[in-house]
Amino acid sequence: MSSTPSPPINILAIVHPENEQRLKQALRQEFNLHTANSVDEASFVLAQQIPSIVLVEQSLTCDIVRTEISKYQHTPILLTPVPSFAEGITALQQGFKGYGNLYSHRDRLIAAIKLVMTGETWLGVAITEGIKQYTNNKKTSDNAHLLKSLTEREYGVTTEVITGSSNRVIGEKLNISERTVKAHLSAIYEKLGVRNRTELIINYQNDF
Repeated sequence: MSSTPSPPINILAIVHPENEQRLKQALRQEFNLHTANSVDEASFVLAQQIPSIVLVEQSLTCDIVRTEISKYQHTPILLTPVPSFAEGITALQQGFKGYGNLYSHRDRLIAAIKLVMTGETWLGVAITEGIKQYTNNKKTSDNAHLLKSLTEREYGVTTEVITGSSNRVIGEKLNISERTVKAHLSAIYEKLGVRNRTELIINYQNDF
């Protein structure tokens, strides 16, 4: 018996016209792609469509777009021509689930979208390089004290998060369910004084 094919994944790209065709060529074979070239058009499409992921060009992001994305519970990724660590951190704080280069290679962009769809956060090169610089200069004495408060299983989960494993992969490696992984992460965040996966990586990558 043949299985029913999965419905296409809806993507909305809010981009300037000069970048629209390139994204269409990159993503159309993989996703059901819609585009918008202005804030007004984006607001209309966000209200009418139910995209799984919204790609937003940095120069088109604004309070109106962010509000509409949040209102309809879309998952946003911010794309910018010149990524920076500071801008990326701000984007994540504003609720974006991914941040990276507008001109990323097709394969990298598709992989980023699929990663974000699993509930993970996509961190582009600017973020990861910034994390390395931050952690290379960071004193770890306080971190070592806090890490001692983790149970053996929580420490194992933290190690996997730091190395970039998704919740599914962590569950498979540790032979636990994704629900249990999420429960461990909640306890880990509280003990280590971080709010999310991104802060955990930023503050503790140098300790592993």
